[in-house]
Amino acid sequence: MGPLLHPPVVYWPDRRLLVRWEEAVAGAPAGFTSTFLREEWEQVVQAQGCTSFEDYRGASRRGRGQAIRRSDRRQLWPVYQRYRDLLDRDGLRERQDALWDAARLLETPLVPPPYRAAVVDEAQDMSTVAFRLIRALIPAGEDDLFIVGDGHQRIYRRKVVLSQAGIQIVGRSRKLRVNYRTPEEIRRAAVGVLEGCAIDDLDGGVDDAKGYVSLLRGGAPILLKVASFAEEADALAAFAQEGDLSRTCLVCRSGRLLDAYEAALSQRGIETLRLSRDQGDDRSRPGLRLATMHRVKGLEFDRVMIAGLYDWQSTVEHIASETDDAAIRAAGEVGERALLYVALTRARREVMVSWSGEGRRLVE
Repeated sequence: MGPLLHPPVVYWPDRRLLVRWEEAVAGAPAGFTSTFLREEWEQVVQAQGCTSFEDYRGASRRGRGQAIRRSDRRQLWPVYQRYRDLLDRDGLRERQDALWDAARLLETPLVPPPYRAAVVDEAQDMSTVAFRLIRALIPAGEDDLFIVGDGHQRIYRRKVVLSQAGIQIVGRSRKLRVNYRTPEEIRRAAVGVLEGCAIDDLDGGVDDAKGYVSLLRGGAPILLKVASFAEEADALAAFAQEGDLSRTCLVCRSGRLLDAYEAALSQRGIETLRLSRDQGDDRSRPGLRLATMHRVKGLEFDRVMIAGLYDWQSTVEHIASETDDAAIRAAGEVGERALLYVALTRARREVMVSWSGEGRRLVE
C-alpha cells in the first residue's frame, strides 16, 4: 500500500471514519469487543506502522493488558486491512497513518533532508511516529536535535521511546531539577497527585521527582469543599476579586463544566474571557481567564482556581467503563492525574482547588 496523493486527514471519531470502521469490524472474529479492536488498532497497528500481517505478527504489545495468541493476530489482521482498504478507496487518512506516509517518503534517498537542526518542545505528548518523522527531517549529526519533555505532564496516551524512532539520547540527556515558576508548596502538591504512578523518561526507562525543587516559596493550595455549586461559585467569585482578573485563571476538566462556571460567575458580576483552542491570552484584554485543563497547558498565571474537582472522578470512571483492558484503564487514570498536575503547576503564586459533593480528594 503506497501513500495517497494529498488525502484529507480525518480525525477520530469523525463520522466518515466511524462508518468505515463499523463496516470493517463487522467481519471481526468472535470474542473481541469493538473497544478492544480500536485500542489494538491505535496502540499497536498504527503506533508501529504495521502495513502487513508480518509487521503485525512481530509488533510489540507492551502496555496492552489483554494477551492474545499469534492465531488471534492472524484473525484480526484482515479487519485492519479491510479498514485501510476502505479508507484508501475513499481517499481518507487517519492522522497516524498520514504521519507514517510522510516519514516513509522522507526516508527515501530521493528526498534530501530539508533541515539541519530542530528544537522540539512538549515531547511527552508526541508519538513515536511523530519522532520518526522528525528524525527523517533532520539528519543525525552534532547538535541536531534539542528535545524537551516531561512525562509528568503527559496528557495524551502517547508513550514514546525515542530510540525506537532512531533518536539516541543515552549519554546525551540531562534532567532539569529546579523549578523557577511554581512555589515549592504548590510544586509539592502537584507531585503528590502523581504519587505511585509510573512515569517514563521518554526512552523506555522510569523517571522520578527525586531532587526536584522550587526556588520560590508561597502558600499551600487552598482546598475548599462546599455543600453546593452555588456556594462554590460564591467562593470562586470572592477569590477572583482578591487579585488581578487578567492574571487569574479558572480551570475545569471539561468545556461543559466551564460553561456552568462561566454563567455562574457572570451572574455574580465577574467579567470573564474564555481561552479557546485557537485563541492566545492577550493580557491587554480584561477579565478572569477561563480554560479547560487541556487548554491551559503551556500557559502561566499569578493565580489559578481549579473548580469542580468532583468531576475528575466521574471522568476516570467513564474512561474505565469504555475499555475492557486494565492497562488502558490505568493509563487513563494516570493521564487524568497528569492533567491535574499541569493545572496546578500553571500557578506562579496561589492556587485554590474547589469542589462540591462527594469528590475524591487528590490534592493535599
